[in-house]
Amino acid sequence: MPNFRECRLCRITMDALNYFFPPYFAGGNTIPAILLGSLLIWIFNYIVLRGIRQASFVNIIGAVCTLIPLLLFILITARFFKFSIFKTDFWGTAPQHTLGSIGSQLKSTMLVTLWAFIGIEGAVVISGRAANLSSVGKATILGFSGCLLIYVLLSLLPFGSLFQYQLAKIADPSTAGVLNILVGKWGEVLMNTGLLIAVLTSWLSWTILASEIPYAAAKNGTFPECFAIENSKHAPSFSLFMTSGLMQITMLLVYFSSNAWNTMLEITGVMVLPAYLTSSLFLVKFSLSKKYPKQAAIKARIAMITSLLGSLYSLWLIYAGGCNIYLWSLSYLL
Repeated sequence: MPNFRECRLCRITMDALNYFFPPYFAGGNTIPAILLGSLLIWIFNYIVLRGIRQASFVNIIGAVCTLIPLLLFILITARFFKFSIFKTDFWGTAPQHTLGSIGSQLKSTMLVTLWAFIGIEGAVVISGRAANLSSVGKATILGFSGCLLIYVLLSLLPFGSLFQYQLAKIADPSTAGVLNILVGKWGEVLMNTGLLIAVLTSWLSWTILASEIPYAAAKNGTFPECFAIENSKHAPSFSLFMTSGLMQITMLLVYFSSNAWNTMLEITGVMVLPAYLTSSLFLVKFSLSKKYPKQAAIKARIAMITSLLGSLYSLWLIYAGGCNIYLWSLSYLL
């Protein structure tokens, strides 16, 4: 699943680069796009091989640089926000610009929303490298809450600045198109530059995570021991080369398929659902058993409620994604 996620990030990177160098990276499956994407795969491989802590430091710098254009976008769209525009056809059911029923609108956004937040649980995978384990949970909640707030503002504020039918005509990356209309060319350049930094930073993060998952699995005996091999910098070298190699193969396959990127978005979102559902169901079972520790910080009743909500949400996502995509993604797991 992380390999599909990284390939999707590669596509977004090519979209941002195509703004500056059209038409060489259009669609993400041109020869220049495949060559540059392949080069970036191995550059990130090298950075992580230099050590997880060093790669994390680069990631922090990128994250800070990413927040600047996002905050500017929020401030600018808030400045142009008009409630009269925001409430126009609020439910998207006007005959001339109908988006379908409320239920169908919710279903159509579920996989994209899931894709946006996949990996938030990844803090558990690399928590063993943290200097203070107690800070991992706090950092996860803080990071999730911050991301959620930014996503909500980025998604809602443009609907108070431009009408829905205007937003629907804006090409990706849509934030750049919105600022181009509101403030001019400089806003478009700013957002495309910020997008490029953001995606490259996220790509580096997922390179770390993708190599740490089989490494951690090898440590507890569920993966072959070779995946636990480290280099002199304590980076999971074997696991890293395997994941980078698989991503390279996926990149080459993308060249022969015009719709591969959209397919990867769907597969990436749905492939994680079996793990989310079974984890939630297991917590339901565990919280009802006598094995649940009485001295745990989270009481059994709270654990049962949250796990039930997680199970119901996972089932809803499977329904929203479509059983055909779900069964297709299961074939990749098998």
